[in-house]
Amino acid sequence: MMQNLKPNLTQKIINLCNSQKDFTYNLSKNPLDYYNYIVSIESIKVTKNPSLEFGLNGLISDVINYKSIHNNKPYFDSVGMWFNNGFYYIDANLHFYDLGVAKEAAKLHNQKAIWDIKNNKEITIKY
Repeated sequence: MMQNLKPNLTQKIINLCNSQKDFTYNLSKNPLDYYNYIVSIESIKVTKNPSLEFGLNGLISDVINYKSIHNNKPYFDSVGMWFNNGFYYIDANLHFYDLGVAKEAAKLHNQKAIWDIKNNKEITIKY
């Protein structure tokens, strides 16, 4: 059996999903700790078992290749997954420096919480 020793970016993220552990895969040119907050902007998939999601490859590839209409640069800063109440949530995210801006972005995208990178904790959004 052949093994791909140099998986592309989509496959690296799929492999992380298949590990069924929480992760954030940074797509930004800056290191993750350069920012302060992560906000989920677009849901890629909610599933009980990411390993059984055969369409996940295309969904993640679409997110990676999505470009901003303003400067044709990648739009999302990261792809992440976390487990909650029996489901895995796989999302495309943006990163923010300012807590107020991060909270507003979260509200615009109906998020219940954001992730505080520096303090490694969830911040609940109040509506």
